[in-house]
This record gives sequence, structure tokens and C-alpha cells, in this order.
Amino acid sequence: MVKKDIEVFYWLQRCMDFVLPAASVYFAFLWFYADETVSQAAIDLALMLGALFVLVSQLTGLYRSTDLWYQKGFEKLVIKSWLITVLIQFFIVDQTQFNNAVYYSLLLAIPVLLWFYRYLVYHFLQKLNRRGNQRRRVAILGAGKVGRLVAQNIQQSLLYAVNLVAFFDDDKALINQHIESLPVLSNLDDIALKLAELECNEVFICLPVSSEPRIREVLDSLANSSVVVKFVPNLFSFDLLNASWHDFFGLPVISVYDTPLNSMTNLFIKRIEDILLSLFAIMVSAPVMLFIALLIRLTSNGPIVYQQVRYGLNGRPITVYKFRTMYVDSDQSLMVQATKNDRRVTRFGKWLRRTSLDELPQFFNVLRGEMSIVGPRPHAAEHNEFYRNLVPKYMQRHMVKPGITGLAQVNGFRGQTEQLEKMEKRVEFDLHYIRTWSLWLDLKIFLLTFLKGIIHDNAY
Repeated sequence: MVKKDIEVFYWLQRCMDFVLPAASVYFAFLWFYADETVSQAAIDLALMLGALFVLVSQLTGLYRSTDLWYQKGFEKLVIKSWLITVLIQFFIVDQTQFNNAVYYSLLLAIPVLLWFYRYLVYHFLQKLNRRGNQRRRVAILGAGKVGRLVAQNIQQSLLYAVNLVAFFDDDKALINQHIESLPVLSNLDDIALKLAELECNEVFICLPVSSEPRIREVLDSLANSSVVVKFVPNLFSFDLLNASWHDFFGLPVISVYDTPLNSMTNLFIKRIEDILLSLFAIMVSAPVMLFIALLIRLTSNGPIVYQQVRYGLNGRPITVYKFRTMYVDSDQSLMVQATKNDRRVTRFGKWLRRTSLDELPQFFNVLRGEMSIVGPRPHAAEHNEFYRNLVPKYMQRHMVKPGITGLAQVNGFRGQTEQLEKMEKRVEFDLHYIRTWSLWLDLKIFLLTFLKGIIHDNAY
């Protein structure tokens, strides 16, 4: 099944995920209130639940994988999406206008229906795939890492109805062996004739890019056959773990180091998220910030807010605001991180650092567009110059705006990095966030920050 077919399939699934909750609510009220006209409130509830479930499912990743929904694991995503949907509608819908028994029964029954229809489709696809005469016979040229990965994906997929026949490889040590339950029959000489004997009508070429002459020979050999040829380049010698394919004006392009936040749509969503959350945070924390400012003024001499130059998006310098936590006449060298019982830190400053309340002024950085609520934490410029030569891909952290909180922070990697391994782990989390960004991930990190990320033993 080609990509376009899969996209159509998942749009149909989204339609089902909208129609089923909406129809369930509508017909339930129609059934239990047979003598009355279904109220506009019930119709609004039906449409809202359907649309909200599809939106939440998109954010939780229910539609992300082409195979996940019918494999083990889709149940958790369905129930997570439905629980979030129900939680949101509790804040929107006035439940007192509905019969409680009908209303709550529907909230419990709909996720069961969402599971049930997925299982029906699963068994239908299984039955369809058992029809061997409708399957394409497929061979894989190259029994290396990519060839084995292709075989695994095909064997696990119900959306790609084929019969895998065999591997072909030039490696004599592999010939006559069995890999992924498939035989490695012979080398690639006379491959067109061998495929015809096996009645194969499709092949995947999974040879390394270093074998370009051999790939050309195979392509020339298959040029005069009716076999469908698909080329899967073996690029495992490069760091392409998170790479993705794109169509660039008709040219296939691999994004090696990239982020979903290069999309204008995602950037717009991220900016709206930042504005709304920062305005909310400023309004809620305004009394706290005024109280902190007063205590800083009363407990030590110097400015209330400390300004520090750090690197922002694309490595450009920005001025970051923090409540001052150190004495003015202390050595505030940027290369010397604060440590436990650091004498440069004021008594009140220790509490501010431990509770992360010294970071509150950075919500104004977010409003100005220099930072985000969620993103890699900005390091001092001197620390950047120091670590960029020690930690691989360190500067890729600046592909997105720095954040007040981040994936590394909620996983415990915040504060002092006295060991290089700690910085490496922090960068690993930052890069994972950059490559897998989603609105749902941002909201999850934002909530986790309040649950376990505000107070931390490593914050000095």
C-alpha cells in the first residue's frame, strides 16, 4: 500500500472516530427520549465529543503510526484520548441538562465502541490478507540491516498485503541461511531470470549506497522485466535515525537534522501556545513576583532583576531575565556554575533557585518572542562555547527557541552539570524533544514541570 493509500485510510479512520461518538450520543438521546425532540444541547454535545476526540487523538499520536492502531498498544492510546476528551468537555458542557444515567453510560460505552470497530477492521484485514492469490510475491535484494528491517515491517503490517519469498545477497556467508524466516537463495547475478522463476512481481533493493555499480547492474537487469522495483537506500553508515523523506519540488530529499517546528503551521501553533500560557502565568504569578521583588530589595543591595546574555534561536544572543539571587559584589563569572552552599548566593536567593521562582521573569521573554514556554534551557554563552566542542550535536539545541522548562528538566537533568555525562544526557533529551515536537508533548512537559520539576535537589 503506497503512502497516498495509507493517508486515505487514516482520513477514513478519523471520519469514523468523529461519526461514532457523535452518532452514539445522538441516537442514545433519540432512543431514551422517544417522545421528545432531541434538544439542541444534545446535538451540540454529539458534535463536540466527535470533533474533540479526533483533535485529541491527533495530539496523542493515535494516527501517527501506520500500524499501531491494530497492534498491541492502541488500547492505551484510545483510552488516553477519550479520558482527555471527557476531561475537557466537563469544563465546557453543563451536565445538569442531561439525564445522568444516560450521560455517564455514554461516556463509558463510547470507548468500548471505538475499540470494537478497530478490532472488526483488524479481523477484516487479516481475512483479506489470507487470500494468497491476491497477494504480490516480493523478494528483497540485500540481506543487510535495511533488508531485514524491510522484511520485519512487511511481516508485521496488515496494510501491505504481500507474500515475502526470499532474500538475495552477494555475501557467500549468508547464502542458504534463513533470515527473518526467509531463505537467502543466491547472489544477484541473473536476478531477472531468478525472479521470473519464483514468479516474483515486486522487489525491494536494499543495498548499501557504496554498492552503486552493483545497484546499476541490478537496475539494468530489471529494466526489461515487468517487476515493480522499489529502492530503499542503506544509509545506516550515517546518523539518520531521525531522518525523514520530503518531496522538494519533485525531488526526494532526506531531512537529516530537522524539526517539526520548521513548519509554518507548527510555528504558528507554538507561538499561540506561548502567548496564551505566558499571559496566564504572568497574571497568576503577578502577586508572587511583586512579593519576591520586595523581599529581594529588603534582603540585599542591588537590582531586583538580573540580565544575562544567552544564545537563542539559531545561536543569536538574547537577554534573559531572572530574579537576582547572588550578591552584587560576588564573583558572578558565567563559567562558574552555582554549587551547593555557594557563598555567592543570598539566603533568599537559595530558596528562589530551589523553587525555580527566579525564572518567573522569563515569561516576559516568552511574550517578546525570544523564548518559549517549553524548549531546551538556555545556557550561558561561555558554557555554550565550552560544551560545543565536547558534546556532539550540542549546538543543534538552537534549532528552536530556548524554553523556561524542557524535556531534560522534567527528567531530572537540571542544575549543575559537574560531570560531562550529565550535560550529554541533557543534550540527548533536548534533541529528542526538537525532533519529536508536538503540541501534546509541550502540554505534557508543562504539566510535569508543576508535578515534579519545580523543586529539585540539583537546583542550587
